[in-house]
Amino acid sequence: MPGPRGLGPSVPICRAALRDKLRSMRIRRSSSRRSKRPITQAPSSPHASPIHPPSGGTQAPSSPHASPIHPPSGGTPAAIDPKQAAIILPAFVITMAAEALVLKNRPKRTFGDLDGATRDELSDPSLPADPLVPVGYETRDTVASLGMLAGNLVANAAVFGLTHRIDRWAYRHRVANLGSTRFGFTGAMMAWDFLYYWDHRWMHEVRLLWANHVSHHSSERYNLSTALRQPWSGILTHWVFLPMPLLGFTPAMTSKAGLYNLLYQYWVHTEAIDRLPAPVEAVMNTASHHRVHHGANPQYLDKNYAGIFIVWDKLFGTFEPEVRKVKYGLTKNIDTFNPMRIAYHEFADIARDIRAATGVRNKLGHIFGRPGWTPSGRRAGTGPVTVTTAD
Repeated sequence: MPGPRGLGPSVPICRAALRDKLRSMRIRRSSSRRSKRPITQAPSSPHASPIHPPSGGTQAPSSPHASPIHPPSGGTPAAIDPKQAAIILPAFVITMAAEALVLKNRPKRTFGDLDGATRDELSDPSLPADPLVPVGYETRDTVASLGMLAGNLVANAAVFGLTHRIDRWAYRHRVANLGSTRFGFTGAMMAWDFLYYWDHRWMHEVRLLWANHVSHHSSERYNLSTALRQPWSGILTHWVFLPMPLLGFTPAMTSKAGLYNLLYQYWVHTEAIDRLPAPVEAVMNTASHHRVHHGANPQYLDKNYAGIFIVWDKLFGTFEPEVRKVKYGLTKNIDTFNPMRIAYHEFADIARDIRAATGVRNKLGHIFGRPGWTPSGRRAGTGPVTVTTAD
């Protein structure tokens, strides 16, 4: 039966359009109702991140040890960050050149200036302070220090995979999340500096560890290049810093704190700076304090281990102020500019002493005793300080 006039065959089309419109409206209403429902997430750990929301709708349950700021992996610090190296290495060159210019016109002293001094004259703190007279730069010495830095970078890169796996393991088994607090990085800096004090002190008190650290003290000069005279066996004391990931400082944060601590110590290796204002000297490690640490004067041996804060030395009884003019180097200098020998000569001496020793106790004493330990109980190398001039 035909429809009303004017509608004709278009009526089925209008009905189809109406059905489509109604279906579209139902879809929009359904979508609107769904959008008003609260988004449900899977239950998260009590330590789940309140700062970084998950990407997507549902968050998988996190580890009970997950950091509220950092991912469970703790980040991955690079063994050698090219961006950092591109800034730091040129800065080293520029500052060393500037220091050399500052020292160029100052009076210089020679290695033999204090050879005639007695032990008492070198050690008497009641005498007035000596004027600071630098020894300056010497080409072979500086090249040796740069060679030690290059070897240090290669050695660290070689063991980075191992040390980072150890740090990640410690971080996964952490007992706290101190790195996740608002002041996490400040805490990391303080924790690293505290552990560094003990790391540094033990490297002076245990011969095996001293064998790694002695290279840093091997120069008879004291300038910014001395700071670059870094050891090649740092893995020996990596364990000292494991409390940091165990306390919840990520491997990346721990690595960053260590880098900043080391960079701070760069500037204290200089004779271009005398003493700073008393409040600074009272709290911070300064060039004056660290010159003492590098001294072979009897009163300066095994003193001032601090990295950033000298308060650790004052708390633990190892602080010594700079009074007498400093003789740099070792009590028995090695007289070489060969980086390989600088890095490993003490390890070779330990091996020689072990071969010559009789009995397990004596052999272990040459490894874990204090530097200079002997089976007779007398420390080798004690007595008046002598300084050998390197040609």
